[in-house]
Amino acid sequence: MDISQQKSTLNKQIEIFSWIGGISAVFALLPLIWAGYQVLGNHAFFKENELGDFIGGTSGTFASFAGLAFVYVAFLGQRLQILMQQEELESNRQEMEYTRMEIQGQREQLELQNNYIKNEQVVSILFRLIDSFIENRKNVTYLDHINYEKRLREASKHGQGSSIQEIQKYLPERDVVYGNDAFQNIIVHLKEWTIGLNGWRIADFPNFEKVNGFKFIVKPDNFKIDSLTINQAGFIIKAITNEESLGSYLRGLVHLLNYIKNNNLSEFLKVIESQMGKSERVYLFYWINTQLSEELIDFLRSNYFLNTISPKDLLHPDHKSLFIQKNRDENFRRLLTTPK
Repeated sequence: MDISQQKSTLNKQIEIFSWIGGISAVFALLPLIWAGYQVLGNHAFFKENELGDFIGGTSGTFASFAGLAFVYVAFLGQRLQILMQQEELESNRQEMEYTRMEIQGQREQLELQNNYIKNEQVVSILFRLIDSFIENRKNVTYLDHINYEKRLREASKHGQGSSIQEIQKYLPERDVVYGNDAFQNIIVHLKEWTIGLNGWRIADFPNFEKVNGFKFIVKPDNFKIDSLTINQAGFIIKAITNEESLGSYLRGLVHLLNYIKNNNLSEFLKVIESQMGKSERVYLFYWINTQLSEELIDFLRSNYFLNTISPKDLLHPDHKSLFIQKNRDENFRRLLTTPK
């Protein structure tokens, strides 16, 4: 039974016993009034013992019963007061619970707002990094190997049978290209290094490490492109990567990729890849898989970054499976930790 029902029951009992007490009090007074009327009004006198027995037997009984009824009413009133106090305490407790829930709701709402603001800030920073990356990508420069070779062949035709001085007049100058054109020429240079007739030869071999900051790897006599190792690929990609041309672009890319990884924003990797041309993705396929940390490489691989590259666009179709392998030799690990 809840407090409301108990209060209702007590109120009914108080009302009933109050009536009982009141009626008993009236019945206790009636004999006294009748005796007083007989004595004073009719001058009828009773013997003392008879008067006492009459009043004690009638008024005393009803008076005692009235007193008992009022005492019980008082007891019921105390119980009612206790129930009211309990009800008030329960009301206060519920109010405190509602207040606590309201505060909890406000705290959760504040957390949601803070998380929303934080997510907005994280995404806002990401978009700024992507914009910076795209801007750096536009500013990537590289020597124009493609047009230079064409012009060189034309110059050789014009200079046939001429003296060295006359031939030099026809020799073209190397131009610098930007953006997508730069990456196309990087791939041309990469192929010249690996599969060209005169590839993988360094004129200043004795000073190579001093000039470039990393060791020269000798090209094997029986080298074949399909047998390219990760160690060799890491060396070649370093050799053709010009810091002045690609340094800002690559540093920005690494920062962008780490930011995506650290903030669980892998869905944006597809957005970044969609901004890249074929030559850029081929270059980054070799650069990422030979120059970045294993942790970051695994993250990019697990999220299929650059997975759109067709094997036929690589230096050899087998290279795609080569770089996906998990177990890498210790020489490659040492290559990653060698200071540049």
